[in-house]
Amino acid sequence: MATRTGEIVDVDYAESGVATSMSVRHTLPKISASKLPLDTLEGVRRELARVYREMRAGTLPAQQGTRLTYVLGEVGKLLALTRLEVRIEQLEAGTPLQIEGSDHGDDDES
Repeated sequence: MATRTGEIVDVDYAESGVATSMSVRHTLPKISASKLPLDTLEGVRRELARVYREMRAGTLPAQQGTRLTYVLGEVGKLLALTRLEVRIEQLEAGTPLQIEGSDHGDDDES
């Protein structure tokens, strides 16, 4: 049983099913809300790094860190897919794409 403050509580019951005692077994650390924007891949990368550092330091339980890592990975995938979708739409519309480091002009080589 968990309370609103994140405490895990052991409850002892009598044979009649009535609770006879409660004791706090463990207090879960609260997950700090990040102020990093998660609307860019860089923001997601930085948040993943923060979660990793907290797990390594022992301030974030591995189970919670694993869950956060999974969700952040999914957010990152969606951001990448959204970016690809925009690029595909530009290609289909005939809008020229700017690719860094290359010249795609219509040079006449004949």
